[in-house]
Amino acid sequence: MIRFLKKLFGGGVGTGATAKPAREEPAVEYGGFSISPCPRSVGGGWSTEAVIRKTVDGEARQHAFIRADTSPTREAAAALAISKARTLIDQQGDEIFS
Repeated sequence: MIRFLKKLFGGGVGTGATAKPAREEPAVEYGGFSISPCPRSVGGGWSTEAVIRKTVDGEARQHAFIRADTSPTREAAAALAISKARTLIDQQGDEIFS
């Protein structure tokens, strides 16, 4: 039964045997945070994904996010991910890691 459920739900987002990790673009610094966009080709477009990193109290922290927005090119998706990440940082600051 457990095996069936694992197959049905795939063990979580992006964990399937055919899932490929998104390649990170070069990081952009913003307000003491590092933003690495990770667009992925999805259904004829590019996903809006990024990883936000920062060292807090000597500990490396990171927060990955995926948005429903898609873009027609990899470059546009990376730019949108950076914009979304900046907004998230402005709204939440270090609380993003909580």
